Amino acid sequence: PKILSKIDYITAHFPTLKIHIDGGVNHINASVLRDKKADVLVSGSFILASQDYSEQVIKLLGKNFFRPVSEVMHKQFPTVTLTADVKQIASNINQGKLGCVCVEDDHQNFQGLITDGDLRRKLIASSNLQGILAKDIMMSKPYRERLNTSLIKVLRDIDLHGFKFSVIPILDQSSQKVVGVLSLPD
Repeated sequence: PKILSKIDYITAHFPTLKIHIDGGVNHINASVLRDKKADVLVSGSFILASQDYSEQVIKLLGKNFFRPVSEVMHKQFPTVTLTADVKQIASNINQGKLGCVCVEDDHQNFQGLITDGDLRRKLIASSNLQGILAKDIMMSKPYRERLNTSLIKVLRDIDLHGFKFSVIPILDQSSQKVVGVLSLPD
């Protein structure tokens, strides 16, 4: 359809522009539009065409949002210890390609998170990087979730609390061990 070629054109020529699709969005084309990286889908007529609005929304979202985060998280992710220096942190962030590192203690228990933004802010604020360690940069209480949490719950929490981040550490169901990282851009 024409709309798909228009989306391709816009993303190729204006990559930072947010794409909103308003009109004609239904349960059949919503997944295609999401795959094409449309940012916002407006689907009032489709939702209101039924007495069961929640069922219509589920059809639009797809059942993927009701899957546990364990099925969609990155199982390979970078880590550092509390005493890692700035160079090691930057190297691990770069190699991990997720824009973050999880900080663990000597027993591999989750202690915090460092994003590339946290590292940049510390570099800008510090005149001397000597002696700066992961424990000095990390967010010690970032939003995190457990392995069996549904993706829809995570998205609702983010929306409800107005969180602004792109990665979420996923902890084992019964311990403080990181078992994955959920990357929201994915």
